[in-house]
Amino acid sequence: ESADKAEFDKIETLLLKRRLNINNNPARQSHTTNTPLQGNTATKTKAGGQVTPRAKSAQKPSSRPKLHNDPANLGTDGTDGYIIGSGPTNWDLPAALNGKRPVAPGEPLKFSLCKKFYKKGQKCNYGQSCNRCHKAPKALEPEHLKALWEFMRDNTNNPPGTRSWSMLRSCARNRQQKLAAARRTSKSSLSSKNTSLTNKPTVSQYIASNINKRSHKTFESTLHNTKRTKTDNDCAQPKSALKQAARALTKISTKQETKHHSTSNVRRKRPPDSQKNPELQEFKRQRLRIDPAMPAQMRIGKSDTPQCKSPPITVHQTNHKWPTPTMLRTTGFGRLSKRHNFRQEACFETTVLCLFKSEYLDDTSHRAVCDSHPLISHLSKMINQLKSFDFGPLREYNKNWASQTEIPKHKSITPLACLLHYDGRVSDVMRFASNNYTAEYRTIQNRIKKLEGLVEPELLKRYYDVMTLGAPTEFTAETTRANAMLHLAHGNHPSIAKKIDQVKKTMNKEERNNFVIPFPNWMARFAVDIFFTPQHILEKLNKADRQIFDASRRFTPTSVPVNMMTSTKLGFELDCLFGDTFEKLLTRIWNLRITYPDQDIILHANDVKSCFRQLKHHPDVAGAFSYVIANHLYLQCGLSFGSDFSPQNWEICRRIIEQLAEKLFDDDTLVEKHKKYLDQLQWGKKLGKKTNFSKAKACKIHNGVLDKDGKPANTPHFYFVDDGLLGEIFTACRNRILRAIAASIEAIFLLLGESDLEKRQDPISWDKLLEM
Repeated sequence: ESADKAEFDKIETLLLKRRLNINNNPARQSHTTNTPLQGNTATKTKAGGQVTPRAKSAQKPSSRPKLHNDPANLGTDGTDGYIIGSGPTNWDLPAALNGKRPVAPGEPLKFSLCKKFYKKGQKCNYGQSCNRCHKAPKALEPEHLKALWEFMRDNTNNPPGTRSWSMLRSCARNRQQKLAAARRTSKSSLSSKNTSLTNKPTVSQYIASNINKRSHKTFESTLHNTKRTKTDNDCAQPKSALKQAARALTKISTKQETKHHSTSNVRRKRPPDSQKNPELQEFKRQRLRIDPAMPAQMRIGKSDTPQCKSPPITVHQTNHKWPTPTMLRTTGFGRLSKRHNFRQEACFETTVLCLFKSEYLDDTSHRAVCDSHPLISHLSKMINQLKSFDFGPLREYNKNWASQTEIPKHKSITPLACLLHYDGRVSDVMRFASNNYTAEYRTIQNRIKKLEGLVEPELLKRYYDVMTLGAPTEFTAETTRANAMLHLAHGNHPSIAKKIDQVKKTMNKEERNNFVIPFPNWMARFAVDIFFTPQHILEKLNKADRQIFDASRRFTPTSVPVNMMTSTKLGFELDCLFGDTFEKLLTRIWNLRITYPDQDIILHANDVKSCFRQLKHHPDVAGAFSYVIANHLYLQCGLSFGSDFSPQNWEICRRIIEQLAEKLFDDDTLVEKHKKYLDQLQWGKKLGKKTNFSKAKACKIHNGVLDKDGKPANTPHFYFVDDGLLGEIFTACRNRILRAIAASIEAIFLLLGESDLEKRQDPISWDKLLEM
């Protein structure tokens, strides 16, 4: 504490001297005869060397102790604030600080540091009435701070890394950032007077802006700020507007704001890597084989360096050129987002992979680490065997997916080689796999252009986000290593072991459809940032068994399952509105019977195949939805049946399909386009025969299915989660029912991708659609 106090005294003295423009001239030098704790009697040194006492200012009696922070200690006879802090007073200030007087003579000094605030990060007992400023360093000009920092480095005993150094080094940067924000705010406030902001941006503008934010309430203002381009007028705004904006953000004097607004807002260029830390650059050249002189753009692109190196094994060169992690995280599906992040507490097992690849250990140490556990030794062997493995087929389409009956061995070795290459990060493996694993084949921007005008803009924005970033809307969580290992140790429910053959068939379907990525199960201990959720077989009478993701299972009172980590309860997702689907369908039948009392009414259903799997997790949170079954560790790419946010994320697609299918009813060409599916429909033999039906009476609420012009309205579609229901009359030509079914097929294809059976299964369950 004594060392810190001396350090604060030194920097306080320098700051006060800089404010009072003190130098070595005896005619201008001021000092105190006593420390602030001993009183406030001050003296002034004249040019002749005589010392004359300064008149003691009149003070009102105060019940507070006479401390140097007490406002009562300040004089009122033109000497307000002229109190020199304790410490040396004979230092030569640098030239950059001489001749700079920020305040006029006699003006109260309000920039003396409050030691308690600076040391403990909290205001002192005097609060806002304290005569020592709580934000003094941030009010200094950048060039003066730099000169003062250099002066302290050369003339004081403060070692680098202390609070004084950190404060002085960061003040200039914070100052420039605040002034730049003030200029942008003033520019926005001025332009808002002449430009109307009532027009909402289109979906195309939203996509072009590359904004990955989830709060749709701020889309309009965000787009307005991002579209503003910097002009020469940014530095020539009216002083009044600049003063108001700067005062609100920085709370400093008007003179300093106007002065600093004239400077350009240009970020300081970072020094090249070749000039930083020569020892680090030498390590990169010899061990990592990275040339620091290479431009950053080339290093971010692709790397041909062998990433897996484990001594004492000889490293073989490889001709493969894989994308770097930076490239994977900044392009394609699942770009980095502040709203998506999952971390597992790091431990030795999750870092030993990087330790082996870094070549930090010598031969003896490497063998000692491998002897600590058989799995660690096995990990070292696999790093050596797979360092030159070509895992490029992972991102290729499986043309034989339909005939696959079990998961081949190479389907787990190829992802393992990719996982070892990317240091155990499953998020980078998912980004590398792309294609069916992330549904990038859908070309979302082209689909948005087709859907504009047919669907609500807010739904299209959410659709764009969930298809390019991933689900859920927000997921930021962290779990302990003990919690993850607890779920891994307890394993799955007993129903999995009882029906293991059925489970293996299910997992084969999941893998061949690229809904999961399999790894060897022993990698569960070494993969980074993953969690484990138990699986269960749900049995229902007269229904097929279904494997579910038990994301709410708690093994102990203190264990935390994945559903307790989600942000669904915060209200980021859409509300599910499919609860009244059956009531809407009955209302539709009633209105059809009012308009057509003597004709047959047909009910039809269309089902989206694996609806939750059609949406993908954000790669940075996909590891939280992993699980182990038999010999494999599975990374869940598609949404799971059991997560609390899966229905709400699917709600986006459900609403769009309903709106789109009703609008597409007007397109007569769809019947011919999907003729190969419509020709397979099975019709009842009794349709079209005369039958006496119950009559329905019209009322004020339900008056039939005709529009204002007396024509039949478009057929509405009602989706209960993934099951689409519709009701329509049967005529001899079957025109209306065929158009309605064709519209539902087209709506699903537009939203989730067209049929391409060579590469993947269709998003429609044809067996349910063809059964009328």
